[in-house]
Amino acid sequence: MMNALIEDRIVISYVRQPAEHADVMRQAGRRFATTDMRPSFDGWYLLLGILAGAGLYFFFYAYRRLVLIPLLGLSPTVGTGDILLTCFLPCLLAYALVIIYLRHASTVRLAAMKARIRPDVVVTATISHDGISWDSPGSSLRLDWRSVSDIATRNGRIEFDVDSFVCYIPGHAFRNQQEQAAVLERILAFWAPQEVVNP
Repeated sequence: MMNALIEDRIVISYVRQPAEHADVMRQAGRRFATTDMRPSFDGWYLLLGILAGAGLYFFFYAYRRLVLIPLLGLSPTVGTGDILLTCFLPCLLAYALVIIYLRHASTVRLAAMKARIRPDVVVTATISHDGISWDSPGSSLRLDWRSVSDIATRNGRIEFDVDSFVCYIPGHAFRNQQEQAAVLERILAFWAPQEVVNP
């Protein structure tokens, strides 16, 4: 790790950790998706839940009246609520199985993402009035400040939001939190923020 705070620029070197890099991408995807959906769909979730509940009740009501009683000989004393209670446990079990499967699939995707990221890669971030760049063996990324929409500390990292992806400087790139806070203050002074343009 090598940090240099020069008057017109900051140079920070660190070793990229595949697990953290994959976690940044995963969290950024969730955060951007939630931000895009929340303003327009919050009210719809409640409405859809009410409609789904009402629709489920009327489905079982019609199923009882038209199928279970006349065709299968179900006693008329068995109400729609009783049928819903009977179906509740299988539905709950199916829901639990779906949740378990989704969690497993997410774990598998995260492991595959980590496996594609080269370990022990030294990354050098250079921050100046013109923008910020990340350089590593075989690759380089440079951002003009106008393309950065937000800069914030999240999960111990300094993260840079750019359109639909995130760049970052990890917490382990700094000797302590005081140094990280000082660097963040310099970065924010460079950023300003300026007018954002989509790359």
